[in-house]
Amino acid sequence: MAATTTCERLSSWWRYTLCQRAKGVRQLPVFFLQLVLASMILGSGCSAKPPAQKGLKGGQLPPCPSSPNCVTSMGGKPGREVAPLDYDGSRSEAMDDLLAVLSMMEGASVRQQQEEYLWAEFTSKVFGFVDDVEFYLPSGESVIHVRSASRLGYYDFGVNARRIAKIRKLFNNRQLRR
Repeated sequence: MAATTTCERLSSWWRYTLCQRAKGVRQLPVFFLQLVLASMILGSGCSAKPPAQKGLKGGQLPPCPSSPNCVTSMGGKPGREVAPLDYDGSRSEAMDDLLAVLSMMEGASVRQQQEEYLWAEFTSKVFGFVDDVEFYLPSGESVIHVRSASRLGYYDFGVNARRIAKIRKLFNNRQLRR
């Protein structure tokens, strides 16, 4: 039985890419160039522009789009509803607690803050995808309405719902320490 080389054991695409390309000359640099170009193409669109539809409109956060990459506490579709955050104390204390929670979370960046509204961006570590998270603290109520939506893609694989659950847990822990 004849010994086989590593190149002979590879599938035809890998053999061509890694071992043979031009007259048997190995061209690993070409493969890595392809890999870098693919990464640049994938990474270039991951931080799309902020949505035009953000902020409060008539005391409401924007509705979620038809794609399943968004959760909200203000009239979400079944499966994309989350409960608002409840708080004790004043609205300004709740905002301070919310800002403290966001400062502890990886990839979070507060982009806009008002007395009753907060917008933060969350950037993923690996691909740099940006999600927008909005908070609304209506006067006269002890709740914080939330909306978390992906800027790109159709599915979020539950990332936005898990993010709100984590924010809720950290926020409730801060509230208990008061």
